[in-house]
Amino acid sequence: MASGGTADSTTGLSRTLASDNWPQRILSFASEPLNSEQEAKVRAFASILMIHLSSRAWIGALGTDPINLRYVAFAIPLTLAMMAVLLGRHVRAAFFLATLTQLVICITTFPEIANHRYLETLCIAALCSFDLSKSEERATLLEFLRWSLVIVLFHTGLQKLMYGTYFDGQFLGYATATSDRFALFFQFFMPSEELERLQSQVPLEPGSGPFAVPHLTFLVISNAVWIFELVVPLLMLWSRTRTWATIAAIAFTLSIQMGAHEFMFGLLFTNMGMLFFTRAYNRWLIVPLAVAYLYLILATIGVAPWPEGMFIN
Repeated sequence: MASGGTADSTTGLSRTLASDNWPQRILSFASEPLNSEQEAKVRAFASILMIHLSSRAWIGALGTDPINLRYVAFAIPLTLAMMAVLLGRHVRAAFFLATLTQLVICITTFPEIANHRYLETLCIAALCSFDLSKSEERATLLEFLRWSLVIVLFHTGLQKLMYGTYFDGQFLGYATATSDRFALFFQFFMPSEELERLQSQVPLEPGSGPFAVPHLTFLVISNAVWIFELVVPLLMLWSRTRTWATIAAIAFTLSIQMGAHEFMFGLLFTNMGMLFFTRAYNRWLIVPLAVAYLYLILATIGVAPWPEGMFIN
């Protein structure tokens, strides 16, 4: 990686504003000065992502009875690609293999596919598209991945605003009525009578409802979600507020995922969110997250206790 000199001390913003390349100008809002931490940060992100993809495939393969052979066929190449990335051997080829496998998963499992599968595929395709040995390409990759997370978070808030089902708590009320995972969490934010009323609507029939929840605490939580998702991504782009906004975004997403007993998107979001820090703090997460993914695999096959109500998608 290059060190010293005017080029490496120039921020991405000043670097791109000097050109007439408008895509680069937009990317520059998520930039940071070129520094010695970027290589370690990108490689740690890639390692965690590969562990994530491989583990998720094995959970899909082993989580059914009988074993899902289609997902075994996905898990094997993703595991080989993961090992290559962790060992630092044929990394670009490993990214290509993982990208191809993810595309096949998206095509063959559509439309029964979680939205964050597309985000995973976008991330691995981005790693496949850049030369990580070059500092300028690493910087552009970081900008792209940061913008990807900002857009995803902002779009989720925009959807909630446009649909309007969070204003009076209808969406979360419906989720509480129809999902034990949501009921376990939201039972603490409404009277027991209200919870019983919502759950009495199941099984759903034409005319079921209403699912609006007229209780202040519940409504505050419901509206805070979409407001947070619209505001915080913008703060993540501004260098002065980036660190604290990122911490808030990761904590917010993990709390929602744990409340809903869904972990995979929370782990993916955390991995992407760590890219917003200047320092390569994510390198310290490789081993703990690898252990966490291993636990989920062992829980899938019954070797380790399965967290009550946990849902993996």
